Amino acid sequence: MSKSLVSVLLVLALSLSFVPLALGQDGFTMLTNEDILTMVRAKLPPEIIVAKIKSSRCHFDTFPSVLAELKYKGVSDSILLSMVEAPAGAAPKLVEEPKPEPRAEAKPGGNMGGIILRDKSETPYNARFFVAPMDEGFDGLISALMMEKKLPISVVTDENLADFVVVGGTNKGPHKWYDTVFGGGYERDRNQGNIRVIRVRDKTVIWAAQKGDRSIWWGSLKKGGRRKVAERLVNKMKDDLFKSGF
Repeated sequence: MSKSLVSVLLVLALSLSFVPLALGQDGFTMLTNEDILTMVRAKLPPEIIVAKIKSSRCHFDTFPSVLAELKYKGVSDSILLSMVEAPAGAAPKLVEEPKPEPRAEAKPGGNMGGIILRDKSETPYNARFFVAPMDEGFDGLISALMMEKKLPISVVTDENLADFVVVGGTNKGPHKWYDTVFGGGYERDRNQGNIRVIRVRDKTVIWAAQKGDRSIWWGSLKKGGRRKVAERLVNKMKDDLFKSGF
């Protein structure tokens, strides 16, 4: 074999031996989570690890649960921040990739069980109504009659889901022996009640009414008790809010 051929082969072998070193220095070998853990276990100062991240091409897994595991294994906050900020697969000094848009955080009460609740408070039609507790179970009568009268609403049991809240109460009026004498002139309601509809969005009372159980035509001779009061209130609500094009 001639000396010139040997020289050529020697130069070629030396050139090939420097290729991996050149590639590594050029940054084609990307830093991974395991590389960071290796440096942390070697007790390298966080400043050195951060500098290495900033001067290298990186391919980190920064999923929240993975970051929590790295934190548990001793990776400092400054290193974790550099890992999150490092553009994947590119040298920070040469290529600056756009940062992803931050995810909108769910506000308390906006997202219930994964369902985005649309605000329906512009109109009571098809809105969610919550009937607040009232004395003597009067709220149960109101809720049942709202459904019985087929009001175009949804009655919910969780106040946090409501677009409107119904509040009110009931009481018994005083009854004297002369309230029923001769049937007229002194008759009064034995049961009375009132309710108000409040819009949750701005805490505004949009409707209110009060009723008694005395019959308009029969006076004190025909009284219907608390259920009659609740029925008259719900009928009034239906007429005012759902028949007048509110």
